[in-house]
Amino acid sequence: METKTIERLHTFLKGEVKPVNIGISSFYEGLTSQGLDALQLDWRPPALGNPELLRILDKLREPGIRKRIEKANDLAVKQMIAADPVLEDVAPAGEVISGLEKNMVLHAGPPMVWEEMPEAIRGSVIAAVMSEGWASSPNEAAGLAESGHIDFHPGHDFDHVGGFSGVITHSMPVFVVRNRDKGNIGFSSWRDIGQASGRYNDEVLRFMKWQRERGVPVLRTALKQRGGIELRPYLVQGIMMGDEHHNRVIGDTANFTRMFAYSIVEAAPERRTAVELLKYFADLDLASVPINIAAAKCIVDAAKEIEYSTIITAWGRNGVEDGIQISGLGNVWFNGLAPLVEGTYFPGFSQADSAPAIGDSCVIECSGFGGMASAAAPTHATVKDAPGAAEKITRDMYEITWSKNSRYPIPLLDSQGVPIGIDLLKVLDTGIRPVSNNPAVHKNNREISGVIGFGLTRPPMEAFEKALKAFEEKYLMLME
Repeated sequence: METKTIERLHTFLKGEVKPVNIGISSFYEGLTSQGLDALQLDWRPPALGNPELLRILDKLREPGIRKRIEKANDLAVKQMIAADPVLEDVAPAGEVISGLEKNMVLHAGPPMVWEEMPEAIRGSVIAAVMSEGWASSPNEAAGLAESGHIDFHPGHDFDHVGGFSGVITHSMPVFVVRNRDKGNIGFSSWRDIGQASGRYNDEVLRFMKWQRERGVPVLRTALKQRGGIELRPYLVQGIMMGDEHHNRVIGDTANFTRMFAYSIVEAAPERRTAVELLKYFADLDLASVPINIAAAKCIVDAAKEIEYSTIITAWGRNGVEDGIQISGLGNVWFNGLAPLVEGTYFPGFSQADSAPAIGDSCVIECSGFGGMASAAAPTHATVKDAPGAAEKITRDMYEITWSKNSRYPIPLLDSQGVPIGIDLLKVLDTGIRPVSNNPAVHKNNREISGVIGFGLTRPPMEAFEKALKAFEEKYLMLME
């Protein structure tokens, strides 16, 4: 052994030595319970040690296929970063969403039929059906849904993404956001939170009528008069103000209201409607979320359907299943069971009161914001009581994404860009799943309306495993 090596070894042994535990945390806990200073390494074997998945991952590392994947992912993420979302319109869905027929209802997440729907989506459907005038009572609306006369479809199939239930029908209003770089459009419902979480009482129906008759005409006129609103500066400013664009959106809502207030006043036919609209935005911190969802849809859809790409281009939950889509695999859903929201619940509520995760709003995470950018919002309820948690979450997300989007720098991380391009292969290699910031909805929506807490969710690993097998079937088997 060389003299320098021996000297280094002596120097090392003279210093403080700490045990390092890799894997099961109970060994680490045993050491620290005895007063020892130890380190816990959060390590998992690739694909959680599954031999079949490891075989596929090894094949995908071979030079021929690997180069094709890298080229495809470079293109997918380049187009996401180039996306330039502009809020152009607020309009009845049937006027702007191609293919949305009058007997259709769009919903969040993977496909499902009425019999499979949880209470939150059923209640939202009932409210929508009554608001459309297709039924005059909840029982009549439910009967119509059961009859088969309504066609149910995932919103993603029509470029629509909605928070909570994601339910939208022909005359309900949507925000329209266009990507000026590629021309693709994203829609998101201007929702009533009560309706979106499954309520269908008189208060909800009155608000939905007010939206159609008073709110939409004014917002639409205001947007047309000013030629739309560029959303890149708005999204950057929100991050600078401590927002992550999903659950922590106080800055976003304040900025949108400030930018748009004079346009609302100019467009309103009378003072009353202007006051009502401004009060709506002033009173509801989450008012800007639908705009952010539509912008995220524009960004992510720029990466859709690129052959050989392993980038996630959709993520949605319907309260029963939680699913993802992969760029190179088109519009196919890969699903597992929807998880419960883990986080901070309002006084009087707990996780036991929560329905499983629901909504398409995690498209925000697919675009690099939300839970992926937790470090941008260290004061958010989900992380504020755990020092360093927000930064750790985002650093973990860098491990499973293809790049960083420098257009949207995070101050806490020395202005590194948000993590963008969630990669199927990196998720399986590391065992780290993407994280979404989510509001929790009460499982008994008829008694409790709206949000009962905030927390984190991750898609089930089963969804990624199914996607990997489908990727092998489509690409590897063709090459053999």
